[in-house]
Amino acid sequence: MSKHEDLKTENHKKPNRDENRKEDLIPGTKKLTVLQVIFLGLGMLVCLVPFIGMAFHPTEDSTENKIPAVYPSVTPKDGGLNTEYFEQFDA
Repeated sequence: MSKHEDLKTENHKKPNRDENRKEDLIPGTKKLTVLQVIFLGLGMLVCLVPFIGMAFHPTEDSTENKIPAVYPSVTPKDGGLNTEYFEQFDA
């Protein structure tokens, strides 16, 4: 082959698969390894266990039996403005 034919075939050769994959990735990211994918999947599964468990065995009983606190009123019964509003939160 002549030099001209060699250059012609080099310019028109097909890119290999690795070059195509590099173009598909988002710039600044890297490809995850199989171990990383398995680790991420297991982590997500562990986080979903309580959610999935509640779908099959929901709790219907209240777990706390306290009476909620009564918030102080901004305006007292006689009208005007409650100047001790913030102090009444401690009670």
